[in-house]
Amino acid sequence: MLFGKRRKQAAAGGAPIPIAPETHRLLAHAQAYAAQTAGAWDITIGPLSRLWRKATTEARVPQSEEVEAARTLVDWRKLEITPDGHARLAAPGMSIDPGGAVKGLALDEVRRIFAAHHIENGLISLGESTLCAIGESPAHRPWQIALRHPRQAPPARLGVLSLTGAVLSTSGDYEHFFIAEGRRYHHLIDARTGWPADTGIVGAVLSLPSADPDAGLASDLLSTALFLLGEDGAALLPDGASALLIAADGTVTALGTPLSLK
Repeated sequence: MLFGKRRKQAAAGGAPIPIAPETHRLLAHAQAYAAQTAGAWDITIGPLSRLWRKATTEARVPQSEEVEAARTLVDWRKLEITPDGHARLAAPGMSIDPGGAVKGLALDEVRRIFAAHHIENGLISLGESTLCAIGESPAHRPWQIALRHPRQAPPARLGVLSLTGAVLSTSGDYEHFFIAEGRRYHHLIDARTGWPADTGIVGAVLSLPSADPDAGLASDLLSTALFLLGEDGAALLPDGASALLIAADGTVTALGTPLSLK
């Protein structure tokens, strides 16, 4: 693996290290989306993630110099992965943060277990942000998935989705954040700038057909990319994808294949 905190930092700038097949799959997908988003989504965002986690804990906005120093250590093009199962971070101080994709990777592994045991109906949920609806609910109808309202406390909800044969991932600014001088600083960082994304979008919902064995990983990556890019991310949607972009007032912009939101 490449994700142990000490190992990923100590190995940066050194020789390639062996990685597990699952890690290789995650990194390969991550690199593809980094290229497609011109680096807005970047799995080498580790230095910026650490900075903003500390800032959130302390409710303190980092100095511009701190952000820039961390940003210089973020560059997906300096992550090298090889077909024989090795990876390397080219510069000392670089590190990986798989947080924007690892739930999707885990979802695909659980889906494989379901398929191996011929489970035809079920709901796999890895928290509110990542799930897969298989077949029908016990009520013999599509699974009903409630979407939380991004600016109202639970149980307030934006609506309910009917879902079957699909994976669903969400990204939003309402889980990890702090407010300073009237501005919300959240954990979804645009790696190009080093600062929280500010596109007017406070939540992104992405659904993909579950036929693709990597659909969970792809949906996790893509929901975050859509949050970072807003409507500019519409070009990233593959065939059959459905997306909702949510504004602070609850206004929803639909992209791709229509979703049934009630």
